[in-house]
Amino acid sequence: MNAPPTTSEDAASTWIAMNPAAALIVQWERDNSVFNRDTGETHLLGELPVMLLRCVSDTPRGLAWISAYSAQECEIENNEDWRRKIAHTLDALEDLELIQRLPRT
Repeated sequence: MNAPPTTSEDAASTWIAMNPAAALIVQWERDNSVFNRDTGETHLLGELPVMLLRCVSDTPRGLAWISAYSAQECEIENNEDWRRKIAHTLDALEDLELIQRLPRT
């Protein structure tokens, strides 16, 4: 299934972790457990979502920066498909209340 196209809102958005101190990340052999102390929920996440969560854990970051950084770390081309995948993953992390999109100023 293809990720939705990157919108101009995604491109202009900035994300940050909801509360970095509340996220307890435990790495397993293939996946990661993320316990959110604020909500009491535990999430099983792959490597990419955890990498993105860590990217925005202490500093707000935009889609361009997050895409470029993660592409370099994953040794993959930072093209439109990659940016769509990153935007989709950020939206999923936002739905889990692990990160938040900051209002434009």
